This record gives sequence, structure tokens and C-alpha cells, in this order.
Amino acid sequence: MGNELFKEVTDLTGLPKSLISEELVSILGRVGTTPHAVTLEDLRKAMATYLTEVIGPNLTDDGSDAVDQTV
Repeated sequence: MGNELFKEVTDLTGLPKSLISEELVSILGRVGTTPHAVTLEDLRKAMATYLTEVIGPNLTDDGSDAVDQTV
């Protein structure tokens, strides 16, 4: 798969290629892979890591959303 999977993911985001490519390379590096060697399982791990980093800090200890949603 490798580079073909990387290209497909970056194409499907609809985001500017330079922006998403840099970010995805960084995310993949944090799970120990590269665009040329990435597998579907690597991609799953990378996305889970990314979501944990981005969303995790916004969750409370009990797992509920920390953002006040009262209107």
C-alpha cells in the first residue's frame, strides 16, 4: 500500500495538499512509520493518536465533553 494509501488519504481530505501532507507525515512519524511504508493499520493508529492529542485534552475525567453546551 504505502505511498498509494498516503496519496489516497491526502486526496480524499479535500484540504490543500501541502497542508495535509505535512500534518500527516508528522502524525505518521509519531507512530513510527512513513508515507512510503504506511499500512491501513498504521493509519488507524496514527488517527487514533491524533484524535487523542486533539480531543483528549477537552474531555473531563468522567469522559464527558468539557465544553459548556448550555444555551
